[in-house]
Order: sequence, then structure tokens, then C-alpha cells
Amino acid sequence: MPVLGSLISRRSASQFTWHGPGLALLREEPLSSKIIVCASVAALLTVAGWAAEPDLATLRKHAELGDAGAQHRLGLLYYAGGPASGVPQDYTEALKWNRLAADQGLAAAQQYLGFAYQTARGVAQDYAEALKWYRKAAEQGNAQGQNSLGFAYANGHGIPQDYAAAVKWYRKAAEQGHATAQTNLGFAYETGHGVPQDYAAAVTWYRKAAEQGDVSAQKMLGHAYAKGLGVPQDRAESAKWYRLAAGKGPAATQGHLASSAATGPGVPQDDAAALKRYRLSAAQGDAEAQNKLGNAYATGHGVPRNYAEAVLWYRRAAEQGLADAQANLGNAYATGHGIPQDYVEAINWYRKAVAQDNATAQNLLGHAYDSGQGVTPNYAEAAKWFRLAAEHGLAAAQNRLGVAYETGHGVPQDYVEAVKWYRKAAEQGDPQARNHLGDAYAKGHGVTKDKPEADYWYREAAAQKKSARANTPLTTAGMPDKQGCVSAMEVVEHPEKYAGQSIVVYGRVTHAVKGMLETDYVILDGYCRCNFIRGAKAYESLRRTIGSEVFISGTAVGSHHVTANPDVVDCSFNGR
Repeated sequence: MPVLGSLISRRSASQFTWHGPGLALLREEPLSSKIIVCASVAALLTVAGWAAEPDLATLRKHAELGDAGAQHRLGLLYYAGGPASGVPQDYTEALKWNRLAADQGLAAAQQYLGFAYQTARGVAQDYAEALKWYRKAAEQGNAQGQNSLGFAYANGHGIPQDYAAAVKWYRKAAEQGHATAQTNLGFAYETGHGVPQDYAAAVTWYRKAAEQGDVSAQKMLGHAYAKGLGVPQDRAESAKWYRLAAGKGPAATQGHLASSAATGPGVPQDDAAALKRYRLSAAQGDAEAQNKLGNAYATGHGVPRNYAEAVLWYRRAAEQGLADAQANLGNAYATGHGIPQDYVEAINWYRKAVAQDNATAQNLLGHAYDSGQGVTPNYAEAAKWFRLAAEHGLAAAQNRLGVAYETGHGVPQDYVEAVKWYRKAAEQGDPQARNHLGDAYAKGHGVTKDKPEADYWYREAAAQKKSARANTPLTTAGMPDKQGCVSAMEVVEHPEKYAGQSIVVYGRVTHAVKGMLETDYVILDGYCRCNFIRGAKAYESLRRTIGSEVFISGTAVGSHHVTANPDVVDCSFNGR
């Protein structure tokens, strides 16, 4: 997933440069999207020729006299804030001083302005304005500006998505030795985005970045050796690179080794060891480890399930700015797991995460607007957030955007556009989207009517499940004993374990949605979707269960979906 990372470093004896947003793509573990600023501002200023204890009065005087370098440095101090900087953190002041320097043509300050507009630091988020400043910096040869411009093209931020243009700018920065750009260029070769797919070339660029100490590249290189992509498969070499990635500090060491223990690249799988290392790393303040520890408690993976403990760790990571944790904390508020249910507070945390372009939070915010939980129902706003998540490649959001186009909820009804998004989700294996695509071909909605093609997509969806029937699809009473049942989050976390099985899944209903055609559905615990054949009173019955814990008998069909007994034409709920 895209992660914004940055640091201040010395480029010359007289100026600091801002290394702004970069794309750090990790398969197993997302990096924290918190902006990292060098802990010792005084040390940085010393390197640049200033006193070990910064003379802010002198720095400010030079800035006020129009010295672009001083203006940029003063802006960075305001960005960092705190005792080490000698000034309170103030993104507005940081923006003001960097704008003055940027207007004088200082590339590093132009890069900072792009970063500020992209991440809404001291100014409203504006991708087009961010693009303008990144381009100014890039065209001066600023490597980070080039990398950030590539990032904008790759993600369609402020400009139509163009992978070839992204590769062009990544390459310019990578050839200057910019490690993040080298990683991004490697990823382009690995995925074939903007260049012909070439695993060997991907490894070449990952290695260049990894040898500079880039943690993302080291992990990508570890993954390449683990899977034999572009290099002979070598578990020992894979483990070496994972361990190098883990060696960037005490907290990071424990966190990355925990991932190694959990996923087993080159080392025996050991959930207990992974959990122990996550705990050690989390106690030292590592946000990623805190979020993973929260996940462990939320799912009961390696520890007894404890939602309150999960919330504690999610909050610690979220308050450090980790977008995934902010989305998780928001979902905890929405579901009432481990904390009193509070939809408004859920929205608050979703918004913090979407400000960092987090796809999961975008999708959850879309569901909130769709269902009116914590916000006034607004189909147009729901479609907006589904689109943002869908453009990140999130299959569930692509499917929901397709539904919006098919039903005309929040967007003009457009069957062709609906099919486009269903296809994207279906090709990722989303079973609901595959069914929708089958429906489209069966009815000739957005495509030429084609029964064989419809049957193909129906079979693709059916291949993820076995025929199963349940006598009582959904109940809120009469099944107090959870023994033998499966939690909704367990289905979400381990879809491959339950796919095709007839199960009883339980969880709290967070959403009830009147779906397209003959299918309505509920969402359990914010993630697990359970589909129902529509009956005359089905949707109203479903809606009345919001906030209740329910048990659903049905078939897990892969991903995060459960299909209830398809013979059901009218759902009733005991105890309602």
C-alpha cells in the first residue's frame, strides 16, 4: 500500500532537503504512514553549519531578510515542533516559511509544499496543487521531487493515472541514487506497471535500494528470494534480507522479526515467538507492532480474544499517526467491540486515516455514508469514498462502486460503468462481484447479453463455495453457546480456511444494506458480508438487527463473504 515517508537530511553544507512522500510497497507488512523527522534537530543544524544549540533568533532574522535556505530550515523546525526544535509544532507556520522559500525557487521548499498539499499539513488537501509544486522541484533535478511526481502519476493524484510517466520520473530519481525511487522502480518492473514485467530488473533496483539500507527494498528483496522471483529461490538469503530490514533499531528489530516468525520466510513459523516480539516492539513504541498486537487481540490469534486490549493497542498506534490503526480504531467504535459504540467517533478516526489516503478507511467511510451511521446518509458522498478506495485496488470497494452505478445511488445510473468496476473486483476474486458480472451478462446490462459468459462468471463464484443449505439463516436468540460457531473476524482473517464450508458465523451487525437485484446483506463487525435472498420483509428485518449480535447459518464463499440459505425468501429474527 502507498505509505508517505519523509526525513530531513543534508544535501549540501548550507541547506537541508526534504525527502517527502514516497511509495513504500510491502507485501507482508505496511509501514507506518506517520511522518518521521530526525530526532535531533540540533544535530542537523550543526551539520549545516549552525550552532549545536540552534540560535532561533539568528535563524529567524536570516529568514525574515529573505534567505531562502533559512526560511526552509525555519519551516522544518515548525513542522517538527517540540523541545528539540525550540518552537511549538505548527504546520501553518511551516507552510508559510516554506512557501516564501519555494517562491524564490528553492527546490527543497517546493518539494515540502507539494508534501503539505498532498497530506493536508497546514492547508486543505489539494492533489493538483501538490502536483504543481512537485513538478517545479522535479524539473530542477530534485530527486525527491522526481520521486514524488512519479508517485502522483502512479496513483492518479491531481493528474490522470499514467504508469509510464511514473516510471520516467522514478527512473530519473533512481539514477541519482534515491533509494525510495529505486524501490518504486523495482516495484514497477515487478508488476509490469509502465514497463514490461521483468523480475530480474525488479531485483536489480531493489538491491540498489536495499544496499543503501532502505527497509522497504530489503523486505521486497527478501520476498523475491523467498518466492524465487528474478533470482533462484533461496530461503536463507530471504531470511538474511528480512533480518537486515529488522535491524534498523530495537523496536523495528522486534517488529520485523515478529513478521518473520509469523510468516516463516526462511525461519520456522512460530506464532508465539511472533507475538512475543510484537509485544516487546509495541512496548518500545513501534506503531506497526502496536497495530499488529491489536489485530492479534481482536482476532484471538495467539492470545485469547480481548477487544478492549485490542482497542488499547490500536489507540496507541493511531495516536502516533498510523493510518491502518486509525481505521481499525474507527471500526472498533463502529462495531462497539472493546469500547462503547460511537459512530461519530468512528467517523473521526476514519477521517484521520483517509487524510493519509488509506483505502480501508475510505471504504469504511463510504459504508458510513451509505448507511447513515455517524453521518447524514449521502449516496453521492458514499460513492466518492468507494471510488477512492476502488482506485487503490480494494476489491470490496470496486464492487460497491459497481453497485452504485447499477442502482444509480450517488452517481448517474450507468450499466457500462457498473460492469467495468464489477470486472475489476471479479478479477481479484470477489465472489459478489463475480455474481454481479454474471447477472450483467445474463440480463444484457452494460454488455451484450451472453448466457455462456454469464454462466462462466456464475461458475467462478460458485467454485468458491459448496452447495449448502441452512434451516435458520439468521437469529439473535436461541443460540447462546458459541461453541462450534465461527466469529465474523475469523472468517475475514482466514477466508481460505472456511471457503466452501457450511458454518455458523456470529458477530455484531454494523450495517444492513438494501442491495441490487434480489440480494440484501448485512455486515458483521464492519467487515464480514452476509448475503440474503430478498423477501417481502427481508430488508426491514435485517435493518432492525443493527447493533445486535447475531448468528448466521450459511456457506462461506471466500474473501469476507457468507451466503445464507439461498432458499430463504423472508427472514425473521428471534428476539426482535
